[in-house]
Amino acid sequence: MYDMFNLHIYNFINKPVNPAEFKRMLLESLSPRMQLCMQDINGMNRRFDYKSIVSIESRNKNIIISAYQKGNLKEFTFRKKLSDVLSVLPMNQFISPIEYFIHPMQSFIVNLHYVTAFEKKSLILLNDAARTINISRPKIADIANQIDSYTRATCTRLSVKK
Repeated sequence: MYDMFNLHIYNFINKPVNPAEFKRMLLESLSPRMQLCMQDINGMNRRFDYKSIVSIESRNKNIIISAYQKGNLKEFTFRKKLSDVLSVLPMNQFISPIEYFIHPMQSFIVNLHYVTAFEKKSLILLNDAARTINISRPKIADIANQIDSYTRATCTRLSVKK
């Protein structure tokens, strides 16, 4: 019964206070714990914290979600359309710096937290096998602006190759 509700206890701050840890905890407590819930092709209900999702790919009338679960990167297959997922994800808006999704091409959604490099026409994702995702031509300028906004807001650095 309690698994149906998303209840969390506030974190306690240990002294001395680590500024980076404090910032992380503050952002985590201010942002809602948003999750994507779907039923996979085996009929199992799956729940993903937005921050655990690396990418979502449309392939052969299915979507494949690459996400970290218990420290391991796994892929899950669902009989859904990418447009169904697009309608519920926080696209082009900050919920918190670790939950920001972009749509670089028709068949992919990417969590910017896992992008390690930005090339003129592609993104390189951080995961076990460095994955390159192409950016569609009409979206290149928009994606560059979104990445710039994200890196400024989060004080992160990406490798940028032009």
